[in-house]
Amino acid sequence: WYEDNKGAGKVGEDIASRFEWEKKKKKDAKYQEALLLKETFTDYMEELSQNYVIVIPSATSYAPLKTSTADQVETIRQDTMAVTSIAGLAGLPQLSLPISNSTLPLGLSIIGKKNLAKNKLIESERD
Repeated sequence: WYEDNKGAGKVGEDIASRFEWEKKKKKDAKYQEALLLKETFTDYMEELSQNYVIVIPSATSYAPLKTSTADQVETIRQDTMAVTSIAGLAGLPQLSLPISNSTLPLGLSIIGKKNLAKNKLIESERD
């Protein structure tokens, strides 16, 4: 779909640049190094989640304002990806809970153990 529509004005520049980057990255040595780092990170997070529930903010700031520039939106997006991708990179479940204060919405994320529900179901079937 992307290849058929990238020149037809259906894909924004920011999205198109991510598709183009994706096509090139698999050949890149730094990308291959990052895959090894991801594996190490995943192993660490799986081990950590065996004994702990991980609690982090759901985002690094409030949502961009309607008056935000494209650069401001991109900065917020990148900062938020740094915390919202933790569970996904490690293949762990994450639950985001909305929490409010008097002016701005806030979110709290809980990252848990992989396959906990499945493991509990198996244990209950054994009993």
